[in-house]
Amino acid sequence: MFCYIFSFIQSISLLRHLDLFEGSCVYEEGPNKILCAVIGPLETKTRDETVGEATIDVVIRPDIGVPSIKDIQMEQIIWRTISPIIIRTMYPHSLIQVVIQIVSCEKSENVIVSLLSAILNATFISLLDSGVAMMNTFSAVSLAILSKEGETSFILNPSLKILNDATSTHILCYAFPDEKLILCDSIGFFTENQFIEILSKALIACKDIHEKIKAEIMKKIKEK
Repeated sequence: MFCYIFSFIQSISLLRHLDLFEGSCVYEEGPNKILCAVIGPLETKTRDETVGEATIDVVIRPDIGVPSIKDIQMEQIIWRTISPIIIRTMYPHSLIQVVIQIVSCEKSENVIVSLLSAILNATFISLLDSGVAMMNTFSAVSLAILSKEGETSFILNPSLKILNDATSTHILCYAFPDEKLILCDSIGFFTENQFIEILSKALIACKDIHEKIKAEIMKKIKEK
C-alpha cells in the first residue's frame, strides 16, 4: 500500500507507507489539497449493517473548524457516487469507511464543484490502493461556463475568480471503461446546447485524468 500525491497537471510522486489504512493518497488539484484514506472492510455492529452487503461510510473533515452543511452535502454526494461502484456484496456484515481530510482549499461557497472533483479523484485513488473490489473505475472534473460580450467559454478546473464570474458551474464524474456518466451536478443558467458541450468536454477531460492516474499507479507498482 502506498500514499500518492497527485497534482494535475504537474507532477506525481510517491510519499510513504501509511500502515494504519488499507488505502490512501494525497491529491492536489489547483488550490485544493486532499488527504483521503480508506479503512476496512471492518466488522460492523449489527444495528449498523446493511443485510448481505457492506455498509459505506463517508466522512469529510474541513481544513478549519467543524463540518458544515456544505461538508455534509458533499459527503452525501460522494456516498451516492461510490456506493454503486463498490461491489458491496463481496463484503457482507462489514464497514468500508472513506475519510477525507481537506488540507487546503479556497474559502468560498462557489468552490464546491472544484473541491468535489478533487475529492472524488482522491477517493478513487484511495479505493484502488486499498484493493476494495469495484464495478468500474472513475474520474471527475469541474467545469464553468463564462459568457462575455456574446462569447461563451468552457473552463475546466476553474479558478475562484472564474467560478465567481461564471454563468454556471458543473461537476461531472464518468465511470470507465464504459464511459457512463455517474454524477452531474450543475448550478446556474445554461442552454441545452451548452449542456451537450459540457458533457462532451467533461468526458474528454475525465478520460485524460483517468489515464494519468492509471499510468502513474502502474509506474509506482513497477518501482516497488
